[in-house]
Amino acid sequence: MKTSRLWWIGLVLIGGALFIGLKINKTAGLRNLDWTETYQVERKIPYGMYLLLKQLRNSYNEVVLSDGIPEAEDFGDVYLYVNRYFQPDSISTQRLINYIKDGGQALIAAEYVGTELMDSLLQVGKQELRFYFDIQMDTTVYVGEDIPIKYWEEGRIEPRGFVSFRSSESLNVIDQNQDGSPVFVKFALGQGEVWVHTIPLAFTNVQLLEERVFDYIEWVFQFLDSGNLIWDIKNKSGGLAGEGNKLIEKTIVGNQPLRFILRQKSLATAFYLGVITALLYLIVGWRIREKIY
Repeated sequence: MKTSRLWWIGLVLIGGALFIGLKINKTAGLRNLDWTETYQVERKIPYGMYLLLKQLRNSYNEVVLSDGIPEAEDFGDVYLYVNRYFQPDSISTQRLINYIKDGGQALIAAEYVGTELMDSLLQVGKQELRFYFDIQMDTTVYVGEDIPIKYWEEGRIEPRGFVSFRSSESLNVIDQNQDGSPVFVKFALGQGEVWVHTIPLAFTNVQLLEERVFDYIEWVFQFLDSGNLIWDIKNKSGGLAGEGNKLIEKTIVGNQPLRFILRQKSLATAFYLGVITALLYLIVGWRIREKIY
């Protein structure tokens, strides 16, 4: 009787361990993903650019990944940059300005655009306009026709401000957020054109999994010529998140041993096999003992 009770206790404990393991694995799935804003083109993490790269390769004749703003002869039909900040050095900025003035097109998706380029874009005749940011604190910003762009996995990280242009009659506004502040604007420079989108996270993997966002990004690229595209991938952070002028390391895995085990494919497999084996051993062993007695 005592032995039978011990077997039942062991059975319950192992079953409980299996249940808890499955529960942790399910709830920790999204939470334990790498949510750093790398904007790296071939990464499949939430804020990587794998899906956009795949789509653009289907839409353009050629997509060239460039480590920086190329020389004049190496530009394609469209120049693309997606990152939290766009602040190239003065030589590279002038190279881009010359390319645009000669009839080139550029799409820059960034929360901050370097003052040297903005000074050129905001020239209207001889009068220079000022460049503003409007900040709103939230976890989601809505663009287009109520299309949600989430900045973080909801409930995990504190919300931060959204950047937008301040409304101005001099701005050629293409799209706004829910407060009516422009987030997608167009500038004419010489014979060329520049589009600036202030929500770069809208272009990342986790956003493009939402059909409405996917269609929205397709709409954004409809303003640009087809042909060859140069994607500037310089200064993308890998495993680090930009915060002002600093790079701060993010902790992805907590210090819970079971959570760490379940995040590693080989360890998780061994864990579940061990639990199932122990469970079968208890069941078979209990049946054998029951027959003996």
